[in-house]
Amino acid sequence: MLAHQRDQFAQGSGDRREGPHLDLWLGQRPRDQDHHDLLADAFREFREGGDERIVILGAGHEGHIQPPVRVHRARAVQVHGTSFQADIAQDKPLALQEVQDTRLLERRPVRRGQPQDVDQADDERQLIEFGLGHVHVPRRLDRLGVGPTGPQAQRPAEQAARDPGFKFIQSEDELAAANAIIGASLAGAKSFTATAGPGFTLMQEAIGYGHEVEVPTVFVNIQRVGPATGMPTMPAQQDIVQTNYGSSGDYYPLAFYPNSVAECYRYAIAAFNAAEKSLSPVILLSDAFVGHLNEVVDLDSIEVEVVPRERLPLGTGKRFFTGLTHDEEGHPRTADAAVYREWLNKVKARHDEVAARYRDFEFTGNTSSDTLLISFGIVSRVIASLASAFALFRPIRIFPVLGDELRQHAKGYKNIVVIEANDGQYACLVERELHRDVMRVPLLGGRINLDLANKGLSKKLGWEVP
Repeated sequence: MLAHQRDQFAQGSGDRREGPHLDLWLGQRPRDQDHHDLLADAFREFREGGDERIVILGAGHEGHIQPPVRVHRARAVQVHGTSFQADIAQDKPLALQEVQDTRLLERRPVRRGQPQDVDQADDERQLIEFGLGHVHVPRRLDRLGVGPTGPQAQRPAEQAARDPGFKFIQSEDELAAANAIIGASLAGAKSFTATAGPGFTLMQEAIGYGHEVEVPTVFVNIQRVGPATGMPTMPAQQDIVQTNYGSSGDYYPLAFYPNSVAECYRYAIAAFNAAEKSLSPVILLSDAFVGHLNEVVDLDSIEVEVVPRERLPLGTGKRFFTGLTHDEEGHPRTADAAVYREWLNKVKARHDEVAARYRDFEFTGNTSSDTLLISFGIVSRVIASLASAFALFRPIRIFPVLGDELRQHAKGYKNIVVIEANDGQYACLVERELHRDVMRVPLLGGRINLDLANKGLSKKLGWEVP
């Protein structure tokens, strides 16, 4: 069986390799086949070959295919699937920690049971996946990833195993993760954490603290159906209001919501850059659909700039770090209204300046229609085909709300309709900005498709949407 799989993959991919190697495609493993025995046989054959040159291992089973990953000149097996990773980690000669001189190749979409060839990625990029599709990020960008328990924690852990410049902490919960990245940032590292739904709620106090202490860091929220644990495997857009108003007090969050793998790459970097310039936590929103996309992207065609860290790290100056209202040197001033107003005005002006650099949106006009549809994230892709019948507006910078842009492009349209995977959270904000009634088409319960959007539109507009 193993020999057959090896020959099949080599013939299918056109790969040129010399010497013994192991190609194990677990994507073709039947559901009822025990993977422990399969892996044990694979390791035994691999060791007896005497040459640990290449290992290719695709994890999953029929109906849940993951692309293979090649690791060159490595004493390790790269596994995508937490159960397989745990099994292999127990085999010390092939533990992930012993990876030597590896080069990870770009993952491409794979059809059921058909491994495909992949092209070599740029040496300056490493694959990092944290619920944002498959995103390549420059090595110099990320220094510390902290993840609570959950599937989003696996990819930063794998990145840490490959890149000594990237550190990963498996925290005990979301509270610890949120505070750990704040501490890492204060110590001079660029940091981020990823969570979903109720985990984002647990992080709100730390987010507020980050704004008070002026800490640049990034929070990634892959939204799912709530409240609470809700429907943990179903996609949603239910944390829109929480993103802007989740913590206490007055603060001015910056948040981006990409809708493709290419945009995930671009706006992950933009989030780090905006955090450095605004000296605050920046939110990168996604949903379970965007977070599981596999798309081929020409990264060389995407121009990105990495903003370096300017503020000196903790321990190199005399600044006092506190969550209390404080003066410029960090001294608490908890009863001085003038100090508070001065601080808040300074922070607000800085955030407005940074936000002005990211007036990112997409608008498709339609002079033959009297209706403008507003959507974002995966919903904007689902309803993209409606551009022939309606005008479309997609905000990418979710916060601060693109008020000027909304007002400009809503002119001339009788009907404004917001289609989103929640019960009108962004619609309320649009209504506030436009000072006019806004129709709402909620896509609820994790069901996000064009048919439901058309039915909702037909009901609101009073005529059948084709």
